[in-house]
Amino acid sequence: MVWAMACGILPAAHAGVDSEAGSRTWVFVCQDESSYVVRATKSEAWVFGQRATVRLTAVPGATPSRYAEGEVELVIEGEQGMLSEPGKETFTCRNNHQLAVWEQAKLDGVDFRGIGNEPPWVLEIR
Repeated sequence: MVWAMACGILPAAHAGVDSEAGSRTWVFVCQDESSYVVRATKSEAWVFGQRATVRLTAVPGATPSRYAEGEVELVIEGEQGMLSEPGKETFTCRNNHQLAVWEQAKLDGVDFRGIGNEPPWVLEIR
C-alpha cells in the first residue's frame, strides 16, 4: 500500500475526500436541477457557479460551516449546502459524491484519472 500511495494510487474509498491542500470539494445539485461546485478550507470557500465564481470568507465559530461575502452566503452541513444570493431562490442542495470526486481531482491538478474494480483502484497522473 505504501508503494501505491507514493505512486498516486489510492483506494477508491479515500479518493477525493480531502485534498492535499486541506480542502474539500462538493458538487451540490439542487431541486431546480441547477448545480454548483464548492472548494472549501477552514478559512475560505470558492463557489464555481454556472455564471460566476465567488470567493467567500469563513464566518468564525459558525456551526454548521458558514461562509459569506457581502450578500452572498453559503452554509454547508454534512452533505447538504445552501447558497443564498440576492435575487435568487435559495434551495437546500445535496452533494453528488461521484461528481465531487472528479471535481476534487481536477482542482487538485490531476491531468488523468483512472478507476477500476476487482480490486478497487484509482490512478491519478499529475
